[in-house]
Amino acid sequence: MLELDGTLIIAIISFVIFAFIMNVVLYQPIIKILEERRIFLENNEKCMKLSNDEAEKISLQKQKELETARKIASQNVSSNLEKIKQNQKNITDNYRKEQAEIIEIEKQKLLQEENSAKQELQSGIENISDLISEKILGERNV
Repeated sequence: MLELDGTLIIAIISFVIFAFIMNVVLYQPIIKILEERRIFLENNEKCMKLSNDEAEKISLQKQKELETARKIASQNVSSNLEKIKQNQKNITDNYRKEQAEIIEIEKQKLLQEENSAKQELQSGIENISDLISEKILGERNV
């Protein structure tokens, strides 16, 4: 059977001392390091979540800004296209008016030249008819 003598008590005492020393020297520092690591990982995870949330907010804000900028650009392009079309129409209308005025002026000049030519032709016809009359009448009178 088992004998309870002094070696068993010394073995128990040395085991308790060993366990105490191991607890102080090894287990508590390891537990402390594990706890610090857990806290560090939790903090990093929180920071990661906050960073992801912030990045998502920034991304959404940038997307909204891009959409707004696209709308503004589209409106500006539409507005400028309308202005350009209106400007082209005005230029075309002004050019047509100028050309119509030039045509009208040229028509007036042509009418004046026609009237002048008719008058010259009429006076030439009268001169020729006078000459012919004088020749015919003048030869009969002679």
